Amino acid sequence: MNMFEILRLIALVAHFLGLATVIGPFLAQLRRREGFHLGLMHAGAITQLVSGGVLIAARLAQHLAVIEFKMVAKILIAAIVLVALIIAMVIQRRRRTSGVTDADARPWFLAAGSLAVVNVIVATAWT
Repeated sequence: MNMFEILRLIALVAHFLGLATVIGPFLAQLRRREGFHLGLMHAGAITQLVSGGVLIAARLAQHLAVIEFKMVAKILIAAIVLVALIIAMVIQRRRRTSGVTDADARPWFLAAGSLAVVNVIVATAWT
């Protein structure tokens, strides 16, 4: 097993852990109307983006097949997930500072979690 394959496997584990830290809290908080805990999801979204890039680079370094259009789609979806979470966190921070409910963050929370699920579907169904 060469260095790039080891790197790819480590990145794959990190990618799955990032996925779990985005979708797990999303599903656990789906029924909430306010008071979302977004920190773990935020860390997971960053992990997904970074590890996804490493996975692509490791495959290319080993001259393994990469479906470029699929990877671009996945990276764009992952970036949108991260942006939606950042927007939700900003809304949440501003609302909490002013003593108002953070229910306005819910659409962004739902968008981030739903798109993370879409990313899983793209990863598994697009072959």
